[in-house]
Amino acid sequence: MSVSPAAKPLHPPTETRLRAGLKIGVIGLGLGLLGASLFIIPQQMPANAVLKVFAEARAGLLTERVEREAWPADAELTAALGPERARRLGVLITECPLAGTWRFAGAKGAGAIIFTPAEPGQAYERCLRLVDTWIDDGDPAAGDFVVGPEYARLRLSAE
Repeated sequence: MSVSPAAKPLHPPTETRLRAGLKIGVIGLGLGLLGASLFIIPQQMPANAVLKVFAEARAGLLTERVEREAWPADAELTAALGPERARRLGVLITECPLAGTWRFAGAKGAGAIIFTPAEPGQAYERCLRLVDTWIDDGDPAAGDFVVGPEYARLRLSAE
């Protein structure tokens, strides 16, 4: 006959259910914050900087349109604005993490801000698709904000 191992005695849990649940909740919250800091925040930081440039340029160009009763001439974006607005916009452009050229095109009807990236590709398109969801319809191929493989265009309306 074989000898069966001795049964081990049952001990009560060392922590309460509430404490175990809180521990799991804190671990889950920590993992969620870690995921956000690794994936979401790094994508939104450059998009925020690009959005600031578009917003400041849009406000300045629409103000110029109202003051002059016509769009400024096609030019580099800072050259199309007055000196004070150009200085503020120049600071935002230098702080923008996406390198490229910013232009204003207004000779053919409605004005538009055109951004041409120095390095087109997936990172550029991902960033500007996020900007598109914030300021337009979220469709990069339609609406006032259009994101193409080699440029992004924000159409301005003088309404």
